[in-house]
Amino acid sequence: MFSFLRVIALCGLFFASWSVRAQCPSATDAESVARARQLFRQGVRAIEEGRYTRAVRLLRQSEALCEVPATSFNLALALQGIGDDVSAARVLRRLLEEELVPDQRAQVMALLDEVSAHMATLRIAVRPQVPFRVGEQSYGAGTVVQLPLNVGQQHLVISAAGFEPRHLDLEVRPGASLSESIELVPSRGIVELLAANNDTLLEIEGVAAAHGSRLRRELRPGVYRLRSRLGDRERRVTRELRAGEILEVDMSLEAPRRWPRRMAIVGAIVGVLAAGSLIVWRATSRPEPTTDPVWGRVDLQ
Repeated sequence: MFSFLRVIALCGLFFASWSVRAQCPSATDAESVARARQLFRQGVRAIEEGRYTRAVRLLRQSEALCEVPATSFNLALALQGIGDDVSAARVLRRLLEEELVPDQRAQVMALLDEVSAHMATLRIAVRPQVPFRVGEQSYGAGTVVQLPLNVGQQHLVISAAGFEPRHLDLEVRPGASLSESIELVPSRGIVELLAANNDTLLEIEGVAAAHGSRLRRELRPGVYRLRSRLGDRERRVTRELRAGEILEVDMSLEAPRRWPRRMAIVGAIVGVLAAGSLIVWRATSRPEPTTDPVWGRVDLQ
């Protein structure tokens, strides 16, 4: 890190910037300049006391009112104090774009070298080659990222459209050079089977089955065989699920029709009636018996 005496020396070197009103073009009035100067002094005091989190807050407030090299440099010191080397380096690189006297530029470059040597770097390669994000930063397909990291426990999220986010938890040591190859997995989708009859057996073959009118599962992209059964009736279909898709499939089956049984009953009744009618007809249409002189009474049938 840095010593107390060095902090005092650096703050003294840059404090002179406040005497030049033209270097504060962002301020709209003298009151804003005065407030910015007050916040700056409080921020420097917080650095001297080792209260770096407070110093960062005060110096950022001062910089928002009046952006001068003195504020930016001491903000970088405070950021280094809380272990945020990445942000400190960003502030120092921005500061090098300003017009500085040689001694100031030398101090900025010395601090930047110290900060850069302390922080780590992470090389990230992503497959498949698609546009992706690391945190809030976007990168094009096939980009190999060289990412600066602060020392300590770091958590990164790598994400891409249509893929599940990957989480990296790293223990970063000073000056470390790390490398990660990230294999992105397509986002899951949802398969939902629907049926009109609550007694239907719905099944995603090899995954799940249930009786009812709805079966819903979150699944990885791929081709799935679907089946429904109601009584002796069955339906089978094959569908492809894409990443992030909600795939709804109507697997309804008509309930077994009851008309054949009813027709059988009606037929039986008609048959009974017909047989009865025939018996009655035969009984009523039988010829009357006659008497033959030779054979006697003859009962004709």
